[in-house]
Amino acid sequence: MKRNLILFTVLCLSILLFINCAKKKTEEEYNTLIKELTAAKEFDQVIDNYEQLLKFYPESENIGDYKDGYLTVLLQMTTKGTEDEQLKYLEKIVDVFGDEEFVQVDYANFRLAKSLEGKDDVRSEELYGKIDADGYNELARYLISEEQFEAALDCYKKQLQYFPNDENKDKMIFMIGYIYGEYLKDYESAKKYFQEVIEEFPESELRDDAEWMYENVGKPLEDIVFEKNSEETEKKSE
Repeated sequence: MKRNLILFTVLCLSILLFINCAKKKTEEEYNTLIKELTAAKEFDQVIDNYEQLLKFYPESENIGDYKDGYLTVLLQMTTKGTEDEQLKYLEKIVDVFGDEEFVQVDYANFRLAKSLEGKDDVRSEELYGKIDADGYNELARYLISEEQFEAALDCYKKQLQYFPNDENKDKMIFMIGYIYGEYLKDYESAKKYFQEVIEEFPESELRDDAEWMYENVGKPLEDIVFEKNSEETEKKSE
């Protein structure tokens, strides 16, 4: 009997706690709570409170800031925990912000699509297809800024795959070569893509840059300077 009473009391307290947590708070209360939880690194609770804030105050004049904050913490969670936990938050970003034109949403689509290759190719292709040509370009720059060079490389290659006739195709190929050469130090692969720009796009504004990179990628700086000085010396002697 006593045990049943204890269980009943615990159940009642749990229900009261749930009701209290789900109870609508003021915007100020939510913002204060989110700051406190963020400082305490209770990120799951931060996410819960952002979701309530967005649910109860969709017309708030600060809704843009709330969405930005929510998206930021979701992105943070995509780099923590196990792969399955990361994918859970990527899915949440896609579900909540799927129609928003944010590079972070393209990032979530891209990572999810990559993780589904060979497991659910139909969904993977669907997610890749949600990113337009400009989105791929912006995403690649974002990944480079985050020093995710392998991912940026994959991004440009996917852009080529999905937009083979894009007017900026020469730039995509050049950037693939640039990433191989400058960041991944794979000079043979870099030269292959620079050569493609030179041969396939003779009128490209990047042709001269591609030729220079083809000749000099991977060389020590002092060797490049020496060659330049040699050319200047030859011109002066003429």
